[in-house]
Amino acid sequence: MLVFIFAFLFIVPTAFGQESDKEKKQQQKEAKKKLKKEQALAEWNASKQMAEDRQFVFKANQLFTKDGTYPLDPKINFFYVIDDYAVIQFAFDGVFIGGNGLGGITSEGTVQTYKIIAEKQNKPIQVEVSVKPKAGQGIGIGNMAVQFFGDGYGEVILYTNGLRLKGKIEKPENANIHQGNKL
Repeated sequence: MLVFIFAFLFIVPTAFGQESDKEKKQQQKEAKKKLKKEQALAEWNASKQMAEDRQFVFKANQLFTKDGTYPLDPKINFFYVIDDYAVIQFAFDGVFIGGNGLGGITSEGTVQTYKIIAEKQNKPIQVEVSVKPKAGQGIGIGNMAVQFFGDGYGEVILYTNGLRLKGKIEKPENANIHQGNKL
């Protein structure tokens, strides 16, 4: 009998302690999952707000073509929209001598159409943009889609030539870019 009481006093609290640890771990896991979901929603809402405000800078760090993938310097390869004004710039770092003083092209224009597609929080936000280049800048910017994926990650697809760019999307005041001479 004494052995039974002794076992009950030491084994039962240990079993309850293990259950309590499991519950704590489960609660921590659920809290972490909830926090991650809240952060993703906040990022999605911030991206949507940038798109709605027409205030964003896409800084490209990779170019994808049918011939392969090429790294880019995001400080000099970008597309931005501020209200109805847009600029796209490519600089090819010594490969191409362009008129912008950075080894590429800089083209500016006026946003003609701007359509936001933001269906669900767990899907990318897409902005379809068409830009009319300023006089003397040729075909300039043209038509494209900008996709906001979250955590600042984004992609741009240039419809006129099928190029795809990957990079970061930031607010204009946070973007550290170097704009060359316009054509």
